[in-house]
Amino acid sequence: MAVMRIALTVEFADGTVKEFVAQPREIIAFERQYDLPMSVFGGDQMRFEHLLFLAWSAACRDGETREFDDWVATVTGVEPGEEQEGSDPLDRSPATGSSPNSS
Repeated sequence: MAVMRIALTVEFADGTVKEFVAQPREIIAFERQYDLPMSVFGGDQMRFEHLLFLAWSAACRDGETREFDDWVATVTGVEPGEEQEGSDPLDRSPATGSSPNSS
């Protein structure tokens, strides 16, 4: 069984750059938050906020505690990567480019 993951690179006002990977949990949160399917990615309905929401959701999984708008206030840019396919939906190892203590 394949699992969709979306890599996101976020640049913060302090100059740090962090990579996050939106996994199924974040993807479902996105769909519930915006009442949109993930198929909007790459389409004309995709908004900048959507990318930031996915990155913030992944950051929260990694320990981020700020509210979305407060977190967004620290961001200067976000760049989407490619969807990644994984073969183990129960794999709990840290996502590529992130560590359990990243925020």
